[in-house]
Amino acid sequence: MLGYWKHDKNEANTKDWLKTEDLVKIENDFLFIQGRLNETIHLSTGIAILPSPLEQQLKQNSLFENVMLFGENKEFLSLFCQLNINEWEIFLRKHAKSDECKSSTITMRLKSILLIRVKSILHAVPSNSHIQSIFPTLDPWSIDNGLINAQGKVNRSAVTAYFSKEIKSLN
Repeated sequence: MLGYWKHDKNEANTKDWLKTEDLVKIENDFLFIQGRLNETIHLSTGIAILPSPLEQQLKQNSLFENVMLFGENKEFLSLFCQLNINEWEIFLRKHAKSDECKSSTITMRLKSILLIRVKSILHAVPSNSHIQSIFPTLDPWSIDNGLINAQGKVNRSAVTAYFSKEIKSLN
């Protein structure tokens, strides 16, 4: 490759490597893309966390339809998530008290149980990556409301705006 379109030729190559901002691990002579450098969350504690592996692990659980970790300049990570309505009903039958089943609001007690579920899913993740708060919703994340982009990925800036009140409460 000679370089990037309309950029200095030396900007693309650094010691025979391309500057792609991809974060990779090398295992048995194979490159595994872990995420992108610009997606890294920097906690106020100085810890840098790549959210995509954690988010992918959480999405493997059928309770979570869409997930996004947030924590830039915060002391801990918070999880914003869209719950799968069918799985949520099963979860309620198992964990909710009768008054919680009738309410459209997800109670603090149910959020605590959800957080325990999240931590059990991420049990192998180092403790500094564990999520300390959760903000679940049953509202759909879609292309129409802008929370999902055309590639089917979470639109991080739109989800951040959608949960702005919750994010302000983290201060």
